[in-house]
Amino acid sequence: MNTKFTSILVRYVGTLGMLCLLNVQTNAIAACTDALVSSASYASGESIPYILTAQSRQPKYAVVLMPGSSGRLEPEMRDGKLHHLAATNFLIRSRKLFCDNEFIAISTDSTGSPERMLAIIRDVEAKFGKIKTYVIGTSKSTYSTIQLSEPLDAQVAGFIHTSSMNSIVSFDPRAFKSRHLIVHHKEDICKS
Repeated sequence: MNTKFTSILVRYVGTLGMLCLLNVQTNAIAACTDALVSSASYASGESIPYILTAQSRQPKYAVVLMPGSSGRLEPEMRDGKLHHLAATNFLIRSRKLFCDNEFIAISTDSTGSPERMLAIIRDVEAKFGKIKTYVIGTSKSTYSTIQLSEPLDAQVAGFIHTSSMNSIVSFDPRAFKSRHLIVHHKEDICKS
């Protein structure tokens, strides 16, 4: 076989393979849908709205995403469309990337309240059964992930602290049963 032809064929098959892979990933993301859920509530009965991003009816894992900055998501339906205040937050924008056959994403206001977080987790488990839950905060919402670490230890699978604030320097998760991942970049505000 001609080596030039073989080279072109290999590139063509490789490109075709990459396009197929991209198509599978795009379809998986496209299959994930957002829903405003308001069935979680405090003991007082006050509703706790959150955005559920899911495609699977039997997920194994859930990630709870809390936006940084003001920490406010405040999801609501307006004119039949889902609206929220954290449309520019990268963690909330990436929620569909967390969603697949095994994972669902839950987006909520940043909170240090164990009652609020457990109400959301119990509501999700009422819909899907017992699943491993990871709580993710970014920037200022890492104050919340750190605050929740002790009261929710062993009640959630783990915490992910990204682009953390300075308080992460004194945070030592080694004594906890829940797993902790601290993601740090040299450009983050905390230089330690």
